[in-house]
Amino acid sequence: MAAVLDGANLEGTVVTPVTIVETGSFADQAWAEKKGASLTISEHDGSGAIAVEKEAAEQQKSAEKMLAEKEETLKGDPDTATVYLEKSWPINPVQQKIRFGVTRDKVETLLYDVHQRELLVDNVSRWNKMRKETPEKPIRLAEATLSRKMLDGADLRDADLSGALLKRTDLVEADMRGANLRGANLREADLTNADLRGADLRGAYLWRANLSWTMWEGAIVDAQTVLGTGKKATPEWASKSGALYRLGD
Repeated sequence: MAAVLDGANLEGTVVTPVTIVETGSFADQAWAEKKGASLTISEHDGSGAIAVEKEAAEQQKSAEKMLAEKEETLKGDPDTATVYLEKSWPINPVQQKIRFGVTRDKVETLLYDVHQRELLVDNVSRWNKMRKETPEKPIRLAEATLSRKMLDGADLRDADLSGALLKRTDLVEADMRGANLRGANLREADLTNADLRGADLRGAYLWRANLSWTMWEGAIVDAQTVLGTGKKATPEWASKSGALYRLGD
């Protein structure tokens, strides 16, 4: 508990940053020297909490500044997103992996574009704007980890998502026409109203996925495609759903 030392003789005493002095403010080094007291910081007196709060406030301010700079950078050409993200790699390899799913020195070994993944995960609206303005750009997300992401309404037409991890991902009303989803893991994903027309779903895993009102016309499935029921696709199911059943490759 903080002490109030109004009018007390403090020469030789010990105070902390949570000690309230006669002015109503907390004790500091200048005040302690003036009164002949000693200022000390103890991890048990609550001063540590003040330091933590101060550090958190500074981190929040820094994050807000970074976000503002990012918003300003991405206002123009959508391709500047790649430029921004290239400059924004954290120095620490652990932080690199948390943000991009991989350390920077391993980027060349990936099948997916880390910057495309970052833009998609960060802001679907901006992603869709990029797709609209540069429709010819190949979308490389093969084997990308996108589990539990909010990608509802995302424009993923003709995207290479082969082998991608999309477990429990929100893909409500996502446009995935013509996408390559071969071997993709869509377990428990929400594909309500998603457009899968013409998508390649051979070997895809859709167990317990929400497939309400999903559009299947022209989608390609095979004997290795696991449906929402846990059963594998059959020619009968494909015919009923408007999908195409393929044998082998």
